[in-house]
Amino acid sequence: MAEKSTSEGKSQLAVRGSQGIYLVTGDGVKKDTISTSSNCRVMNFSSDGSMLAWCDGTSVSVMDCSTTKMLFELALPRTRCLSFSPRGSYLVTWEPYIVSKDIPAGQCNLHIWDMHGQIVAEFIQKQQEDWCPQWSDDECLSCRNVTNEVHCFNKGVPSRMIDQKLQVSGLAKFSLAPGAKPYKIAAYIPGSKGAPSFVRMYTYPNLSAVVASRSFYKADTVNLIWNKKGTALLVVTATDVDKSGASYYGEQGLYYLSAKGDGNIIPLS
Repeated sequence: MAEKSTSEGKSQLAVRGSQGIYLVTGDGVKKDTISTSSNCRVMNFSSDGSMLAWCDGTSVSVMDCSTTKMLFELALPRTRCLSFSPRGSYLVTWEPYIVSKDIPAGQCNLHIWDMHGQIVAEFIQKQQEDWCPQWSDDECLSCRNVTNEVHCFNKGVPSRMIDQKLQVSGLAKFSLAPGAKPYKIAAYIPGSKGAPSFVRMYTYPNLSAVVASRSFYKADTVNLIWNKKGTALLVVTATDVDKSGASYYGEQGLYYLSAKGDGNIIPLS
Protein backbone atom coordinates (compact mmCIF):
# COMPACT_ATOMS: atom_id res chain seq x y z
CA MET A 1 0.00 0.00 0.00
CA ALA A 2 1.13 3.55 -0.77
CA GLU A 3 -0.32 6.86 0.40
CA LYS A 4 -0.41 10.47 -0.84
CA SER A 5 -2.49 13.60 -0.34
CA THR A 6 -4.63 15.16 -3.07
CA SER A 7 -4.59 18.85 -3.98
CA GLU A 8 -7.63 19.26 -1.70
CA GLY A 9 -5.56 17.95 1.21
CA LYS A 10 -7.36 14.59 1.37
CA SER A 11 -5.43 11.36 1.77
CA GLN A 12 -5.53 8.89 -1.09
CA LEU A 13 -4.28 5.33 -0.88
CA ALA A 14 -3.12 2.99 -3.60
CA VAL A 15 -3.99 -0.58 -2.59
CA ARG A 16 -2.73 -3.78 -4.21
CA GLY A 17 -4.44 -7.14 -3.82
CA SER A 18 -6.19 -9.99 -5.56
CA GLN A 19 -8.51 -7.50 -7.30
CA GLY A 20 -5.58 -5.58 -8.79
CA ILE A 21 -4.46 -2.06 -7.90
CA TYR A 22 -7.04 0.54 -6.97
CA LEU A 23 -7.23 3.98 -5.40
CA VAL A 24 -9.09 4.59 -2.14
CA THR A 25 -9.88 7.97 -0.59
CA GLY A 26 -9.21 8.68 3.08
CA ASP A 27 -12.85 8.05 3.95
CA GLY A 28 -12.66 4.52 2.55
CA VAL A 29 -14.42 5.15 -0.77
CA LYS A 30 -12.96 3.10 -3.62
CA LYS A 31 -12.35 5.41 -6.59
CA ASP A 32 -10.55 3.85 -9.54
CA THR A 33 -9.16 0.45 -10.48
CA ILE A 34 -5.94 1.31 -12.27
CA SER A 35 -4.72 -2.23 -12.96
CA THR A 36 -6.36 -5.65 -12.88
CA SER A 37 -3.06 -7.43 -12.26
CA SER A 38 -2.79 -9.23 -8.92
CA ASN A 39 1.00 -9.56 -9.19
CA CYS A 40 2.06 -6.05 -8.12
CA ARG A 41 5.40 -6.32 -6.32
CA VAL A 42 6.19 -2.68 -5.59
CA MET A 43 4.57 0.75 -5.97
CA ASN A 44 5.34 4.30 -4.97
CA PHE A 45 3.90 7.82 -5.23
CA SER A 46 5.94 10.83 -6.24
CA SER A 47 6.59 13.17 -3.29
CA ASP A 48 3.79 15.58 -4.32
CA GLY A 49 1.35 12.75 -4.99
CA SER A 50 0.88 13.67 -8.66
CA MET A 51 2.24 10.37 -10.04
CA LEU A 52 2.11 6.71 -9.11
CA ALA A 53 4.51 4.04 -10.35
CA TRP A 54 4.20 0.27 -9.93
CA CYS A 55 5.55 -3.03 -11.25
CA ASP A 56 3.19 -5.95 -11.81
CA GLY A 57 5.78 -8.54 -12.85
CA THR A 58 5.30 -7.70 -16.52
CA SER A 59 6.26 -4.04 -16.77
CA VAL A 60 6.71 -0.82 -14.80
CA SER A 61 3.82 1.64 -15.27
CA VAL A 62 3.74 5.35 -14.41
CA MET A 63 0.36 7.11 -14.09
CA ASP A 64 -0.82 10.69 -13.72
CA CYS A 65 -2.98 10.52 -10.57
CA SER A 66 -5.20 13.49 -11.46
CA THR A 67 -6.37 11.97 -14.74
CA THR A 68 -5.42 8.26 -14.25
CA LYS A 69 -3.76 8.57 -17.66
CA MET A 70 -0.77 6.32 -18.26
CA LEU A 71 2.36 8.42 -18.82
CA PHE A 72 4.65 5.59 -19.93
CA GLU A 73 5.50 1.92 -19.43
CA LEU A 74 8.87 0.20 -19.15
CA ALA A 75 9.61 -3.43 -20.00
CA LEU A 76 11.23 -4.19 -16.63
CA PRO A 77 9.41 -7.24 -15.20
CA ARG A 78 12.09 -7.98 -12.56
CA THR A 79 11.87 -4.55 -10.87
CA ARG A 80 11.92 -4.82 -7.06
CA CYS A 81 12.39 -1.16 -6.05
CA LEU A 82 11.37 2.16 -7.55
CA SER A 83 11.45 5.77 -6.42
CA PHE A 84 10.87 9.29 -7.77
CA SER A 85 13.31 12.18 -7.39
CA PRO A 86 12.05 14.97 -5.06
CA ARG A 87 10.47 17.09 -7.82
CA GLY A 88 9.31 14.14 -9.87
CA SER A 89 11.74 14.80 -12.72
CA TYR A 90 13.13 11.26 -12.65
CA LEU A 91 12.06 7.71 -11.86
CA VAL A 92 14.67 5.29 -10.52
CA THR A 93 14.22 1.52 -10.86
CA TRP A 94 16.26 -1.32 -9.37
CA GLU A 95 16.35 -5.00 -10.35
CA PRO A 96 18.30 -7.78 -8.58
CA TYR A 97 21.87 -7.98 -9.84
CA ILE A 98 22.65 -11.16 -11.81
CA VAL A 99 25.54 -12.57 -13.80
CA SER A 100 25.45 -15.15 -16.59
CA LYS A 101 27.79 -17.10 -18.84
CA ASP A 102 27.31 -14.55 -21.57
CA ILE A 103 27.75 -11.55 -19.24
CA PRO A 104 30.04 -12.73 -16.38
CA ALA A 105 30.56 -9.17 -15.12
CA GLY A 106 26.81 -8.59 -14.92
CA GLN A 107 24.90 -5.72 -16.45
CA CYS A 108 23.39 -2.46 -15.28
CA ASN A 109 20.44 -3.09 -12.97
CA LEU A 110 19.82 0.46 -11.67
CA HIS A 111 18.19 2.76 -14.23
CA ILE A 112 17.19 6.42 -14.11
CA TRP A 113 14.38 7.55 -16.45
CA ASP A 114 12.97 10.95 -17.37
CA MET A 115 9.21 11.53 -17.40
CA HIS A 116 9.02 10.66 -21.10
CA GLY A 117 10.23 7.14 -20.36
CA GLN A 118 13.71 7.79 -21.77
CA ILE A 119 16.72 6.42 -19.94
CA VAL A 120 19.16 9.10 -18.77
CA ALA A 121 21.64 6.99 -16.73
CA GLU A 122 22.30 3.41 -15.66
CA PHE A 123 24.67 1.72 -13.22
CA ILE A 124 25.52 -1.59 -11.60
CA GLN A 125 24.12 -1.60 -8.05
CA LYS A 126 24.67 -5.00 -6.45
CA GLN A 127 23.13 -4.42 -3.02
CA GLN A 128 19.47 -3.62 -2.44
CA GLU A 129 20.19 -1.80 0.82
CA ASP A 130 20.55 1.96 0.22
CA TRP A 131 20.14 1.25 -3.49
CA CYS A 132 18.67 4.59 -4.56
CA PRO A 133 20.66 7.72 -5.47
CA GLN A 134 19.82 10.76 -3.34
CA TRP A 135 18.86 14.25 -4.49
CA SER A 136 18.79 17.68 -2.91
CA ASP A 137 15.27 19.15 -2.67
CA ASP A 138 15.90 21.38 -5.70
CA GLU A 139 17.40 18.43 -7.65
CA CYS A 140 20.52 20.45 -8.44
CA LEU A 141 22.73 17.95 -6.63
CA SER A 142 22.56 14.15 -6.71
CA CYS A 143 24.77 11.60 -4.95
CA ARG A 144 25.58 7.87 -4.99
CA ASN A 145 27.40 5.59 -2.56
CA VAL A 146 30.19 3.75 -4.41
CA THR A 147 32.63 1.75 -2.21
CA ASN A 148 34.12 4.18 0.32
CA GLU A 149 33.08 7.19 -1.74
CA VAL A 150 30.06 9.43 -2.23
CA HIS A 151 29.95 10.48 -5.88
CA CYS A 152 28.41 13.94 -6.35
CA PHE A 153 26.83 15.30 -9.54
CA ASN A 154 25.94 18.94 -10.15
CA LYS A 155 23.65 18.49 -13.15
CA GLY A 156 20.70 16.95 -11.35
CA VAL A 157 21.22 13.33 -12.37
CA PRO A 158 24.06 10.84 -11.74
CA SER A 159 26.26 10.14 -14.76
CA ARG A 160 29.72 8.83 -15.65
CA MET A 161 31.08 12.37 -15.20
CA ILE A 162 31.61 12.81 -11.45
CA ASP A 163 31.86 16.42 -10.27
CA GLN A 164 33.20 15.68 -6.79
CA LYS A 165 33.94 12.73 -4.52
CA LEU A 166 33.63 12.49 -0.76
CA GLN A 167 36.21 9.83 0.14
CA VAL A 168 35.55 8.11 3.46
CA SER A 169 37.37 4.91 4.33
CA GLY A 170 34.93 2.31 5.66
CA LEU A 171 31.84 4.25 4.56
CA ALA A 172 28.67 2.21 5.21
CA LYS A 173 25.97 4.74 4.35
CA PHE A 174 25.40 8.43 3.74
CA SER A 175 22.50 10.86 3.78
CA LEU A 176 22.06 14.03 1.72
CA ALA A 177 20.18 16.64 3.73
CA PRO A 178 16.97 18.36 2.62
CA GLY A 179 16.78 22.13 2.51
CA ALA A 180 18.52 24.90 0.60
CA LYS A 181 22.21 25.52 -0.13
CA PRO A 182 24.76 24.96 1.22
CA TYR A 183 23.99 21.25 0.95
CA LYS A 184 24.97 18.94 3.82
CA ILE A 185 26.09 15.31 3.64
CA ALA A 186 26.29 12.94 6.61
CA ALA A 187 28.50 9.84 6.47
CA TYR A 188 28.37 6.80 8.77
CA ILE A 189 31.54 4.75 9.38
CA PRO A 190 31.08 1.60 11.49
CA GLY A 191 33.66 0.81 14.14
CA SER A 192 35.82 -2.32 14.03
CA LYS A 193 38.28 -4.14 16.31
CA GLY A 194 37.22 -2.15 19.36
CA ALA A 195 37.32 1.23 17.60
CA PRO A 196 34.23 3.47 17.83
CA SER A 197 31.79 4.19 15.02
CA PHE A 198 31.52 7.70 13.62
CA VAL A 199 28.97 9.95 11.94
CA ARG A 200 30.52 12.97 10.24
CA MET A 201 28.83 15.94 8.62
CA TYR A 202 30.19 17.78 5.58
CA THR A 203 29.13 20.85 3.60
CA TYR A 204 29.08 20.63 -0.19
CA PRO A 205 31.19 21.49 -2.15
CA ASN A 206 33.89 21.86 0.56
CA LEU A 207 34.08 18.14 1.27
CA SER A 208 37.59 18.21 2.72
CA ALA A 209 36.44 19.74 6.03
CA VAL A 210 34.34 17.95 8.67
CA VAL A 211 31.64 20.31 9.97
CA ALA A 212 30.52 18.12 12.88
CA SER A 213 31.40 14.66 14.15
CA ARG A 214 30.17 12.21 16.76
CA SER A 215 31.68 8.89 17.85
CA PHE A 216 29.81 6.09 19.61
CA TYR A 217 29.91 2.39 20.43
CA LYS A 218 27.21 -0.28 20.40
CA ALA A 219 25.64 0.11 16.96
CA ASP A 220 24.45 -2.74 14.74
CA THR A 221 22.13 -0.42 12.82
CA VAL A 222 22.18 3.36 12.36
CA ASN A 223 19.48 5.72 11.06
CA LEU A 224 20.29 9.27 9.97
CA ILE A 225 17.34 11.68 10.37
CA TRP A 226 17.61 15.34 9.22
CA ASN A 227 15.37 18.23 10.18
CA LYS A 228 13.52 19.79 7.24
CA LYS A 229 15.99 22.65 6.85
CA GLY A 230 18.97 20.30 6.76
CA THR A 231 20.70 22.14 9.60
CA ALA A 232 20.58 19.40 12.25
CA LEU A 233 20.82 15.62 12.32
CA LEU A 234 19.63 12.91 14.70
CA VAL A 235 21.61 9.68 14.75
CA VAL A 236 19.58 6.73 16.04
CA THR A 237 21.62 3.63 16.90
CA ALA A 238 20.50 0.17 17.90
CA THR A 239 22.06 -3.15 18.85
CA ASP A 240 20.48 -6.52 18.18
CA VAL A 241 21.16 -7.66 21.77
CA ASP A 242 21.39 -5.69 25.00
CA LYS A 243 24.36 -7.38 26.70
CA SER A 244 23.41 -5.82 30.03
CA GLY A 245 20.14 -7.74 29.97
CA ALA A 246 18.08 -4.61 30.62
CA SER A 247 16.07 -5.00 27.42
CA TYR A 248 14.97 -7.96 25.32
CA TYR A 249 14.92 -5.76 22.22
CA GLY A 250 18.54 -4.61 22.28
CA GLU A 251 20.01 -1.26 23.21
CA GLN A 252 19.33 2.12 21.59
CA GLY A 253 21.28 5.36 21.47
CA LEU A 254 20.44 8.86 20.28
CA TYR A 255 22.89 11.57 19.23
CA TYR A 256 22.52 15.12 17.90
CA LEU A 257 24.74 16.90 15.38
CA SER A 258 24.37 20.50 14.23
CA ALA A 259 25.70 22.20 11.09
CA LYS A 260 27.18 24.74 13.51
CA GLY A 261 29.54 22.05 14.81
CA ASP A 262 27.71 20.96 17.97
CA GLY A 263 27.35 17.30 18.85
CA ASN A 264 25.70 15.80 21.93
CA ILE A 265 24.39 12.59 23.41
CA ILE A 266 20.64 12.64 24.09
CA PRO A 267 19.84 10.52 27.18
CA LEU A 268 17.12 7.91 26.75
CA SER A 269 15.15 6.96 29.86
